[in-house]
Amino acid sequence: MPLQDLLAVKVTSVSKKSQTIDEIAAAVHVITNRDIHRSGATSIPDLLRMVPGMNVAQIDANKWAVSARGFNGIWADKLLVMIDGRSIYTTLSGGVYWDIQNIPIEIIDHIEVIRGPGGTVWGANAVNGVINIITRSADDTQGGSLNAIAGNEENRVTYLYGNELEKNTHYRVYVDGLNHDSSELSSGGEARDSWDMSRVGFRADWRMPAQQQFMLQGDVYDGANEKISLVDSLTAPFNTSVETEEEVKGVNIHGRWQQTLSDNSKATFQAYYTHDERDALEFDDKRDTFDLDFQHQLKAGKNQEIVWGIGYRRVEDDTRGSRLVSAQPASRKDKLYSVFIQDEIILQPDHLRWIIGSKFEHNGYTGFEAQPGTRLLWTPDKQQVVWGAISRAVRTPSRANQDFIITSTFAAFPVPGVIQVSGTDMYKSSALIAYELGYRRQFNRAVSLDSALFYNDYEKLLGTASGAAVCQPSATPPPCLLPGDTHLLIPSTFVNNVSGNTYGVELSIDWRPSDRWRVQTSYSFLKLSLDSAVDSAIDEAPEGLSPKHQLSLRTSVELSTSADMDTWLRYVDELPAINVPSYTELDLRLAKKLSKGLELAIVARNLLDNSHVEFITTQNSIPPTEVERSLYLQLLWKI
Repeated sequence: MPLQDLLAVKVTSVSKKSQTIDEIAAAVHVITNRDIHRSGATSIPDLLRMVPGMNVAQIDANKWAVSARGFNGIWADKLLVMIDGRSIYTTLSGGVYWDIQNIPIEIIDHIEVIRGPGGTVWGANAVNGVINIITRSADDTQGGSLNAIAGNEENRVTYLYGNELEKNTHYRVYVDGLNHDSSELSSGGEARDSWDMSRVGFRADWRMPAQQQFMLQGDVYDGANEKISLVDSLTAPFNTSVETEEEVKGVNIHGRWQQTLSDNSKATFQAYYTHDERDALEFDDKRDTFDLDFQHQLKAGKNQEIVWGIGYRRVEDDTRGSRLVSAQPASRKDKLYSVFIQDEIILQPDHLRWIIGSKFEHNGYTGFEAQPGTRLLWTPDKQQVVWGAISRAVRTPSRANQDFIITSTFAAFPVPGVIQVSGTDMYKSSALIAYELGYRRQFNRAVSLDSALFYNDYEKLLGTASGAAVCQPSATPPPCLLPGDTHLLIPSTFVNNVSGNTYGVELSIDWRPSDRWRVQTSYSFLKLSLDSAVDSAIDEAPEGLSPKHQLSLRTSVELSTSADMDTWLRYVDELPAINVPSYTELDLRLAKKLSKGLELAIVARNLLDNSHVEFITTQNSIPPTEVERSLYLQLLWKI
């Protein structure tokens, strides 16, 4: 894609309307279909490594930590992720279960990534960013295709077939099977964290009279994740390794209707339903989500365009815990009501725009929330764009923050110790006020620059407050010397006792030395500082969970009309809070078109080390594992 065409790519996730990148007053990055195809990545988290400011780390064979602008972790809860506008953010613990989001790479059209708050149009939990994975329409995937991957770490087969039912009515179906081998423990030996997943899905698109469009799609998945868990006990050695298996399954169906009412008016209605089940050692969870959303886009006069909408969501769950994690109550039903409005005003045609709006929500955890924002876009000429923004966003409590009781043991004298962290309905929403400034420039037909500066001010972040230690069952202060005392209990609760700020810069340069050669480089810097209302080392850990410096360099070369070569060099800084050293890695992809519709590629990933650690989590009792060097062959056959 020529550089000028790339800058003209339409993006819908910033303002819920179609805009080119040069019309957007936000830090936005688009991973195109060509980027996806030539990256060599086989999972969505690995694709997100391309985006400056994104923090992506693989925890084990089936788990990732993914966030934007800090606060990374297995339950990174400040990033809203969607597939075609359907939220995959879980209200159980906050964040995303990435192991069940393995939709086939072939059906992804592009991925829109907005760094910075998106709560003004998307609502709660779009605090540090928004990711919208846009799948291809059915009429773009006609015919059959087979994508087969065979390697030392991963094997996968995807078959896709699309056809036309009648004029302007198309459909596709797919079947996908994945097996990922176990990784290695940092201490040596097999981690026993293999990942197996099967998925089937469909999509149909109708283009109807009177400028109407309708889309209907759905997926069914079933899988299992092996895992070694550390199970606590009140006897030495106080925790033991247990090999377990998480079973996951679910279904979703999603419909969207669009109609152009006039040259100045367009309406969209969307509805989706998801059912997800997870059977794990810590707890079993069944979750149903039903969501309705309507929005209307209209031009009010020559220099004003308004987008407004209303929404309703209902979430029902049944969570059965264990001695390690319990939910009280075991079942919960929550409703979310929302309305948003955003007005874009042209102050000076072709040069200056002002965008102002807010989202208003009522949820079952904290009640009413407002998330206003204002943005200014200045275009001094056709080659430059300057933008600034001030926004408010909130992260509402998860089920775990208010209803969970989490228990862990440790060695103490003269009896074992138990830490019990409890949720409480006193836990409220975390809030962010974000200040952003951006600059884009297309120097010529071959070079473009995209940059963003940000300062984020947080309050009421997640922390813990510990109570006085007592002996059980006597409930006397320690030491526990009374007859019958079995353990020392330290009670603790989730509280909003942390505040702080982050600031940073994100830069990306796209250079096309020739029509056959493309170079993409990006750099990001992040500084995070937190203060807790109480002394707690846990509260300060987020400062070292995201890298301060990240650097990426990707090159794509067409060696001939039938051969491509892609390289990807990336550097990730250390994570001092969890003792993960910095690392530099290199990926290589060579592809050859054997005939029309038939391509063979060889992909080598993480070439510079046999293995390396990317993230260590103290949650979910996952022992440290290493990401290994991998090699695979890929056969892509379009019939």
